Amino acid sequence: MGYVTVKVEYRNQILNLNLYIVNENLDTILGREWLYKINLDWQAIKAVRATSKRNLSQLLEEYKNIFDDELGEINNCQVKLELKPEVKHIFCRVRTVPFALKGRVENEIDRLEKEGIIEKVEHSEWATPVVPVVKPDGSIRLCADYSVTLNPNLIVPQHPLPR
Repeated sequence: MGYVTVKVEYRNQILNLNLYIVNENLDTILGREWLYKINLDWQAIKAVRATSKRNLSQLLEEYKNIFDDELGEINNCQVKLELKPEVKHIFCRVRTVPFALKGRVENEIDRLEKEGIIEKVEHSEWATPVVPVVKPDGSIRLCADYSVTLNPNLIVPQHPLPR
């Protein structure tokens, strides 16, 4: 869902670390970022306790614009996808939508268009297949299958994660 930077105090250490918030009922864990940055005294740790639910409520209230159910936007961000030099435009035909999903897929396309997320175009040199995915509540998520068009033709920067 998102993250918030929190002040963490532990044994004379004060650090600002990212706390990631997920929409799942899971146990809280410390991620690698925290484990690397906090000098933990593993012998002294016997139990971990949460301070209070009130703190979570305060965070959710303070950052309610992040945690609302509205679709957000990323502004002032440019993305550059670098294509291999020999690539020609790829236009894939529309995949057949299962009859049982046809109405829901059309409704989702209409909804996305009304919200300004997608728009009709007269002509495009590129087209990738759309894959409808049924969500647990029965609604439809439209996914693009870039594995047959864009992905194989990208020059991907190599930034291996540190170990």
